[in-house]
Amino acid sequence: MSQMSKVSSKYGAPMGRGSYHSESEKSYKFRLYEIRIDSGGYDDGGAYWGIGGLSLYCVESTCNEVYYFTRAYDRKAAKDKVKNEYPKAKFFR
Repeated sequence: MSQMSKVSSKYGAPMGRGSYHSESEKSYKFRLYEIRIDSGGYDDGGAYWGIGGLSLYCVESTCNEVYYFTRAYDRKAAKDKVKNEYPKAKFFR
């Protein structure tokens, strides 16, 4: 099963994926998970993220108001980055 939706087109792969943010003071419940990147720098849906560096995490709220990507050393560091932007954030595993 694919982790990410397909995004490649006849013009090639996009650089990364779209994102959206919402009110930072609202209480959100987030799913936070690491995105698998292949040796060429692509996720399994065809978006290009580059090679090397920190792990890539997807941040998505359960209410579909927030969806974005962040790089971090590990899951804890990614959670800390989200909490800096959304102080009332709660997380699902």
